[in-house]
Amino acid sequence: MVKCPNCGIEAPADAPDCAGCGIIFAKFLAQRERERKEAAEFLARAEARPSAAAKNRRGRVAAVVLLLIWCGGLFWYYVDALNELDERVQSDLRARSRASAPAVSPR
Repeated sequence: MVKCPNCGIEAPADAPDCAGCGIIFAKFLAQRERERKEAAEFLARAEARPSAAAKNRRGRVAAVVLLLIWCGGLFWYYVDALNELDERVQSDLRARSRASAPAVSPR
């Protein structure tokens, strides 16, 4: 005797279907086997994918790298601006010192 997986009624071992609910045992077993294979494939794909923690780590690393690049560019910009300002101030000082220097007459 075999117990029906759907309704629980006892059926003869060689019966093709259940007398109580009409389920066909061969189709039921084939469906169950397909579901097991699909579950195994799904789990294999899930294990092959990177974890959420690894994805988050890569995102954080990328954000830090971009932030460092941005800070470097900002630093470069301000250093260049300060150098340019210093050159202008030095040029103005040279021009003023030439203008205020007494004229030397040739002898």
